[in-house]
Amino acid sequence: MIAATAATAGYALAGWRLAALAGGTFVWIAVMGQWKWAMEMLSVIVIAVPFSVAFGPVMGTLASRSRLAERILNPVLSIAQSLPHFAYMIPVVVFIGVGPKAGAIVTIIFSVPPMIRMTLLGLGGLSPGIIESGKMSGTTRLQLMTRFRLHAVRTEILIGVNQVTLQSLAMVVLASFIGMPGWWDRAMITAYTVFVSVTLAIVIGVPLGLIGAANETRARRFLLVRDTAQTFPSFIYLIPVIMLFGVIDVAVVAAVMVFATVPIIRYTIEGLRMIPPEIVESAQMSGASAGQLLSHVKLPLAVPTLVVGAHQSIMFALFRVIIAAFIGTQDLGQEMQRALSSNHVGKGLVLGFAVAFMGLMADHLLLKWAGNRKIFKRSA
Repeated sequence: MIAATAATAGYALAGWRLAALAGGTFVWIAVMGQWKWAMEMLSVIVIAVPFSVAFGPVMGTLASRSRLAERILNPVLSIAQSLPHFAYMIPVVVFIGVGPKAGAIVTIIFSVPPMIRMTLLGLGGLSPGIIESGKMSGTTRLQLMTRFRLHAVRTEILIGVNQVTLQSLAMVVLASFIGMPGWWDRAMITAYTVFVSVTLAIVIGVPLGLIGAANETRARRFLLVRDTAQTFPSFIYLIPVIMLFGVIDVAVVAAVMVFATVPIIRYTIEGLRMIPPEIVESAQMSGASAGQLLSHVKLPLAVPTLVVGAHQSIMFALFRVIIAAFIGTQDLGQEMQRALSSNHVGKGLVLGFAVAFMGLMADHLLLKWAGNRKIFKRSA
């Protein structure tokens, strides 16, 4: 019924191509076995989009009529649109909790700013002649607003509707972390495991890299061991930690930490080896001690390579934490394993994209941190 309705609406709006796309999309969702999840997502869209479309013009009109309201609203909108996606979820979860209501509220907050901005843009650029024409026609304030002002900026409003719909579709997938019971907790467990493992990997890997880089022969030996360790199959790392700790979360952290330490050691050694010898000799001739040489010369110059090592360590950890689901973790990896074992392809893809998004977010934060300090620029 829903597929037929979508196809009929598509045909009425733009012909058989849109009808085939709209109807075919719902048929494909049903065939893939994701009808329940898709309908839950669609229910959030059906609530969030009309609310944002109705609320946006009201706020945009208010800002266009009041200079004070515009000054207050503009920075609020700028902050709302510049915040990372997950930043919207934290206060909503704190005050409302986990559930479909929280997912709908997050989607509305994320999608309404474009509607307000487009309404404000349209009304702000409205020709004074249109307003004067309406006043001369004897219209009331309500008629002037609905039949002249808003009618004249209908193009901007339609663009706002388009942006609201697209923003809602983008956010509702992320909002599934708090709108679908269990996924938020498992996502936090995954993030916690990766954070702890990578932190321990850096604490252990950087000193080992410093020890290895102190001597060329030792560096080659360290790199040989590191390259050999990286060629091991993924499950090899799980065997010794299970023997030592058993099937508990500590075993998962230990396995992920060992795997994530490998790139840290490699890039620490390579970063220190790539420092030009004349710079080291210059610092030594200036009377720098071994500690000063390391902290003020070698490590600052090696930071770009260390940042790449940290990035690779995070990627390795995300890969490993999913494999570690086979020993009984409670993170997204276990959900992905269940989805694959039960042939829930769609759910598995969504979980895979969730893990990928966590990696992209970590990558963005790391590169942003490096960019703010102009690390890569200095290294060039």
